[in-house]
Amino acid sequence: PVLLVTGPRGCGKSTLVQNLRQQDRRFREPDWVATAATSSSGLARAPHIIEEDRFDSLLESESLAVSYTPAGDDLEQISLGLPAVSVLTAAIEGGACILDVDPPTAQMLLRYNWDRSISAAMSAADCKAELRLVTVWVSLESLDEILERNRSRLKAQGLDAPAVQKQLEPLRAQALSD
Repeated sequence: PVLLVTGPRGCGKSTLVQNLRQQDRRFREPDWVATAATSSSGLARAPHIIEEDRFDSLLESESLAVSYTPAGDDLEQISLGLPAVSVLTAAIEGGACILDVDPPTAQMLLRYNWDRSISAAMSAADCKAELRLVTVWVSLESLDEILERNRSRLKAQGLDAPAVQKQLEPLRAQALSD
């Protein structure tokens, strides 16, 4: 199975995933790829850096279950992706794949054509496989609690009040749309 842990930022998704991985070795995190190094990806581990033409090739062949362009550390644009084979490998080798993702990324993963990827990966092995996606929604009791938790986290990072407010506005909009 693939366990998608999703919900608004700051609700405990990463803590839950970390605890599950510590308590059960079957939970494996797949390897992401990126065209440049960044710490702003939100990933627990740094992605593997690949050339842009290799990334484009994966994108064209629809081998990426997820791809997007977050702002890099110095606001450069990078491409970040999750190869479907990485998810399949984590699920097969460990027994379960676990992902800590925001709601839009979870939606991309749920819409992805996993049957095609499984067929391509398993054709050489001449065997059948099935992938189950299980989604877990993690949240707090109210929007105010979500915003307050994120406000505290951002202040602890040393951001001033205007910078905190600027970051909270899109979080509020995303939490309301999720």
